[in-house]
Amino acid sequence: CTYARDINTAQAFFQLEAGDFAGNLFDIYNDEEYYGIQVALGGGSTVGGTVTAVIYELTGFDATTGDPIFEFVDGSQSEEAPVLDEDLNTAGGQDFICLPFENPVTLTAGGVYLAAVAGTDVLRLPVSGSNSVPGSWVYTDADGTYGWTQGIFMIRMIGNCVTCVAPET
Repeated sequence: CTYARDINTAQAFFQLEAGDFAGNLFDIYNDEEYYGIQVALGGGSTVGGTVTAVIYELTGFDATTGDPIFEFVDGSQSEEAPVLDEDLNTAGGQDFICLPFENPVTLTAGGVYLAAVAGTDVLRLPVSGSNSVPGSWVYTDADGTYGWTQGIFMIRMIGNCVTCVAPET
């Protein structure tokens, strides 16, 4: 019901600036509905800013450049939610906020999906665990760079057994 790759404890933090986004790849083994994305936020995130979530499908790689090709999954963008001081984690933190979709989104078996978050200001994402091969993704808007990382962000997809309500100011 909660699709996660992290080990549930903030070990380090990765900073995103406004316009950047980051997420984890998930291999889907059964057709299943997802209702939103949970994310842990770290101290140093801009309180009063907002955060939003989205899912992309990895559909292949460009034959010339080798760059991954991501396609937006219709209906998977959450509304913006406020970043509140009481939601921020320190080292060892395990608190998540939920970013619900307007309607459930069905992901299909055999697909690889990127569950990602972005903010209007600085977001500090807890890193929890490490992949043996890169499986997390970061895009930096300021210079248009992107790439893989082995650190696992505390970003999770959630099914219908988790009550998903965005934070309110």
